[in-house]
Amino acid sequence: MILDYEITTNFSVNTLMDLKKLQPLEHNGNLKINTSELGRKLGVDRRQSGSILKDIKS
Repeated sequence: MILDYEITTNFSVNTLMDLKKLQPLEHNGNLKINTSELGRKLGVDRRQSGSILKDIKS
């Protein structure tokens, strides 16, 4: 059985609102998003970036 996923891998996350772009990657694949690294790059606490990702999922 061959599974074919269309996953966009060409994007950048520059603001907290761009985090919604990461949802398909975590949902369709077996990827774990590193919220600590995202927080450092965006200048926010890791808990805030993790909270935003969790809110987008629901």
